[in-house]
Parts: sequence; C-alpha cells; structure tokens
Amino acid sequence: RGKVNIAGGSWGTTLALAYAIEHPDHVKELTLWSAFLGEKEEFLAWLVDRSNNPTFKYKRDWQRFLSLVPKEKHGSPAEIYNHYQSMITMNDDPSVQLRYAAMYYAYEEVLCEPDGYEYEKDFDRYYDEAMKSQKTLAYSRILTTFARNNFYLPEHHILENVSKLKDLPCTIVSGKRDALTLTKYAMKLKGAYGKHATLYVEDAGHLRSDEKLKARIQKVTEELT
Repeated sequence: RGKVNIAGGSWGTTLALAYAIEHPDHVKELTLWSAFLGEKEEFLAWLVDRSNNPTFKYKRDWQRFLSLVPKEKHGSPAEIYNHYQSMITMNDDPSVQLRYAAMYYAYEEVLCEPDGYEYEKDFDRYYDEAMKSQKTLAYSRILTTFARNNFYLPEHHILENVSKLKDLPCTIVSGKRDALTLTKYAMKLKGAYGKHATLYVEDAGHLRSDEKLKARIQKVTEELT
C-alpha cells in the first residue's frame, strides 16, 4: 500500500499524530494546525484564571463562564472542569444540562478568537446559538467524556513517542491569537519531534477558516501536490 499525507487541526492533530506513531510506515508527511497533544496540563490550561493577565482579552467572558461554578472551586482548573462535566452528563434536569453545555461551547468558541471576533458581543451570540441547537448537548457530552478519560491516550503518549517520526516531514501551523490551543504546546511538539518539523506562527486564531491560517495551510498542501 502507498503512503498518505495526513492533515488535521485541533483534535484532528491528536488523531493524526496518534495514527502516525502507531503506523509510521503508512504516512508520507503530516500537516497540522492548532495543535492539541492530549496532555492533561494542556487541556486544563484554558481553564486557568488569567483575569489578572493584562494581555488576556476575555475577562468578562471568563466571569460568565465561571458564574456557573461554586466559588470554592474557582481556584482549580480541574475542579472547574469536573463541575461542568458533571452538570452536562449527570444532572437530572435537561434544561440545566443544556445551559452548562451552551456556556461551555460559548467560552470555547470565544477562545478560538476567529477573524472579526467582537469582544463582549460574540459570547452572547455563541451562547444563544448553542441554546437553540440540537447538537450542543451531544457535542459537549462527547468532548467532556473524552477529556475526562484523558482522550483515551496514556499520559504524555504523543510527546514521548513522536521522536519515532523523526524522519517524517511535519509542518505545524499555530495562531498566536489562539487562546484555546496555545502556541507553547506547538513549540513543545516541534521540540520533541526534531529537525524534520517546521513551525509557522501566524496572526490568527484557532480556526482553519481564519485567513492567515488558511493561507499557510493552503500553501503547505499545494507544495505537497
């Protein structure tokens, strides 16, 4: 069988790397963006209180997200996450489940900071859309269940095994506005991968639809063909 080029973003990065580590002989090259490595610390990073950081733009949105969590849990990202996961998957009231799922979705979308994001406006829009969507609860249940189970990967699996791919070309694209999957983890991936990994950091958010992220990904994939 011939080798294939694999591309993936965010959770797709995790899947692409996990597959390549398991089947390196099947892969020709990797193109990754908005890298997520399945690390517990990495996942909880977006639940760290950054309201005292002058560069953090989402303080109002963070406070809204935190408003559904008991105050005694505010200092622990793990406790914040566990509370949301419990309310989304185990609360007896479907309306409560949906409210937590919509808040979870809205804050996650805010941290992606897509092109054209309007501060203190788009959170409300994301939340209202999520409250009306039939997909919201299913999406949040799947995501929180995967996270609760460490994405069904051994801890540090990707970072400890990615060196096996040292001869496999890999391009990593990160958006410096992305507050969901942070660039520092893309840098960790590059460092663990070795000399055949190339990292580009663009003025973009998390989503592939962002113009500068899209342009870089298109350029990389065109070069492959």
